[in-house]
Amino acid sequence: MPDETRRAIAELVNGDARRALNTLEMMADMAESDDSGKRVLKAELLTEIAGERSARFDNKGDRFYDLISALHKSVRGSAPDAALYWYARIITAGGDPLYVARRCLAIASEDVGNADPRAMQVAISAWDCFNPRRAGGRRTGDCPGHCLSGLRAEKQRGVHRLQSGAGRRAGSP
Repeated sequence: MPDETRRAIAELVNGDARRALNTLEMMADMAESDDSGKRVLKAELLTEIAGERSARFDNKGDRFYDLISALHKSVRGSAPDAALYWYARIITAGGDPLYVARRCLAIASEDVGNADPRAMQVAISAWDCFNPRRAGGRRTGDCPGHCLSGLRAEKQRGVHRLQSGAGRRAGSP
């Protein structure tokens, strides 16, 4: 890995070793091989993965909600490439994959609904992959991809709307 890339990663992760490893894994997965077959981790790839230089991921600030919103909108718009991009941005910024897994379950229930009843099971299975006693480690990296691309199914919010209306009529918050 070139020194320039090493310095850029160190600056991006601000001392967070977990985030550095996540960033390196994503770079390794996306890197192109040189003529000898070795993957080359260039600073340009880091820029592509991380987007703009990000502050610490605080799970409460505008940046957090902007990234989650972009992920949600890309899934709603049936754009799996965009969804995977925003997922990578969230993880690179230090976001919790389990939070994304919970959002996927909500999307499967609220947005996809009965248009594809299997969507909820796919989301639950992807969430389950993050359990350290299950798959754990690097192999769980594909689980969100399977789930996010599967949620591109036709959307049907009927049950969600009916349930929300029933709750309002019953006086629940």
